[in-house]
Amino acid sequence: LFITEANNLTVRALDLDALVVTTVAGKAPADPRHFCENISPVLPPECGADDGIGTAARFRFPFGVADDTQGGAFVVDSHNNLIRHFSPSTGAVTSVAGVQETVLDDFGRPSLESTPTQAGTFSHPSHALFLPPDRLLVADRSANCIREVTLAR
Repeated sequence: LFITEANNLTVRALDLDALVVTTVAGKAPADPRHFCENISPVLPPECGADDGIGTAARFRFPFGVADDTQGGAFVVDSHNNLIRHFSPSTGAVTSVAGVQETVLDDFGRPSLESTPTQAGTFSHPSHALFLPPDRLLVADRSANCIREVTLAR
């Protein structure tokens, strides 16, 4: 079972048989009062939207998580306005939809449909539901809508 810890900036795995919890992606802030927002104009090293392997990947408030039906998960990286994919077999975290948020405030940004020349954007997405084989429904919280994403698989 994958669990997102928004304030800890991590994705955790709960082994339901052994009842063991491990961090599989992301890195918790060094200072527990440090949530990446309104601190400085530079992202602290724990924050960001860096794709990577396991704890080398970075999130800003990962919220929802959706089963990809192949053992992995789609992670809603809310304050980066991204949908990321986590592969447990490799530990890889990759961005699959949205445009990374780089401003360090908590204000919603425009949520836009994709066009032939521009990627679609989210405004603080919160949850997702995967519909095989290639559709993802995303609750775009600050935009007050549900977005449908067709994934390149």
